[in-house]
Amino acid sequence: MRRVPPTVVDAVLAIGCFLSIMVMAVLNHRLEWWVAALAAVSTLPLLWRRRFPLLVSAVTGAGTGALFLTGSMGGIPAASLIATYGLASLSPPARMLAGVLCTIAGFASAAVLQHHQPLSYGPTAAAFVVAYALGAGARARRDRIAVLEERARRLAAFLTRTLR
Repeated sequence: MRRVPPTVVDAVLAIGCFLSIMVMAVLNHRLEWWVAALAAVSTLPLLWRRRFPLLVSAVTGAGTGALFLTGSMGGIPAASLIATYGLASLSPPARMLAGVLCTIAGFASAAVLQHHQPLSYGPTAAAFVVAYALGAGARARRDRIAVLEERARRLAAFLTRTLR
C-alpha cells in the first residue's frame, strides 16, 4: 500500500479540526463570522506543523484560547493537541521546553480569566500530557531507528573491508 503524502494528512487534520469547531458552534448556537475566523486561525496552521512546530503550536494555542475564552470552544481542543504532538515529535529540546511552558501559561491564564478552579482543566491537561508523550515517543523511535541504521551501515562496511 502506498503511503499517503504528509501534506494530505495535515490537510485532512486541519479540515477535520475546523469542521469539529464549526459543528460545536452550530450545536451551541454560536455560529458567527468571528468564530469561523478564530477556528481558521486555530486549525489552518496545522498545514505547516511539520515545518514550524513551535510557531504552529503557539498560533494554534492562541486561537484555541480565544475560542475558549469567548465560550465558543467545546470539547477537547483537537488542533492544539495535534500541534502539541508535532512540537514534541519534531522540535529540538529547547523549543519543546518553550512550547510546554507556553502551554502551561495558557492553561493558567484561561483558569484565571475564566475564574475556574485549576483542577477543572484536569482532563484537558491530561490529554495534552498524552499528546506530548506520544510525540516524544515518536521522536525517540525515529532516533533509535537512525542509530540502528547507522550501526548496520558501519557493520556492512566493516564486513565488506574484512572479506576482501
